[in-house]
Amino acid sequence: MFPIHKFAWGQPIFLLNVRVNLRFGCCSLKCSSILFLLFIPFIMLIWPGLVPFGLFQFWGWSGNLHDIAILFWPMLIIGLLITSIAAPTIRRHADIVLVNGRKNLFTGLGAGPLEELIYRWLLFYSALIFLPLANFITFGLVQWLYSTVFGPLADLFTFYQIHDYFFSNRYGWVVGAAILSSCRNFRDGHSYQGIIGWIWSWFGGIFLFMIMLHHGLFAAMLAHSLYNLCLLTLSWLIARMCMTPEEARKRVQEKMEIQRQTLQQLIPGIGGLSQKTIVDQAPPHASPTPFLSKSIDATHERSRSARLRQRLKHWLHSK
Repeated sequence: MFPIHKFAWGQPIFLLNVRVNLRFGCCSLKCSSILFLLFIPFIMLIWPGLVPFGLFQFWGWSGNLHDIAILFWPMLIIGLLITSIAAPTIRRHADIVLVNGRKNLFTGLGAGPLEELIYRWLLFYSALIFLPLANFITFGLVQWLYSTVFGPLADLFTFYQIHDYFFSNRYGWVVGAAILSSCRNFRDGHSYQGIIGWIWSWFGGIFLFMIMLHHGLFAAMLAHSLYNLCLLTLSWLIARMCMTPEEARKRVQEKMEIQRQTLQQLIPGIGGLSQKTIVDQAPPHASPTPFLSKSIDATHERSRSARLRQRLKHWLHSK
């Protein structure tokens, strides 16, 4: 059975119509980027005073569950509210939500620890290292922009909850700037959720930074996984009110059959190959992608189909 569609805020994926972008959750860093980030520990060992924190300073858990819940519940409530607002879209693609329910659940639970490791640790520490260098190259422009524009705005939008880190006499400007840099990457990693999800992901990153700075990286991992679990469960319940899982599987299979027939019409002679064979054997640029970056309108879909037809023809001729 070939890979089923996944959804992002209920938007369907049509297999073979989009380029691959390997992700786990929202984390889409390339392997080369991750390997580059792994050099950070070596840089800190050579120059220990470069970063105001120890390499594993936040690897732990401090405080009790009640204190963590105080920071976590506003983030959860807003996330559930946004998911409820997206209910019409989820109902429209309820079959996809139900069919991928278990897979999305495992992905969401695993994404919490992995994304915290990357965004709240590796990218955060890399920004602590490279922002002073960028500031030196630009003759202080980076620090001026943060201290004058971005820092005060971020402090205002977060209701001064982490003011001590945004404008710290102890750590200087670079810590607050590194938090904003990491949250920007975290926000962009959720761009597939649309404009509301894109904006909210920045604030969600701030909430997770608050948890990490006060209670440790492991507490942020737990909060992130619980957040994903609650939102995915709500999405599944909304979809479940529209149809049964059996009806969802039947509808998805019908959509796949329609797509297979469409591919046969686009490329003569491809009928002897199953869609699973094409997905498994085609080169990476013709493989399915787990998430949809933007809504696909008719014009954009036609251009993607044209590119797909050319790629598949080239691949079939190479065989």
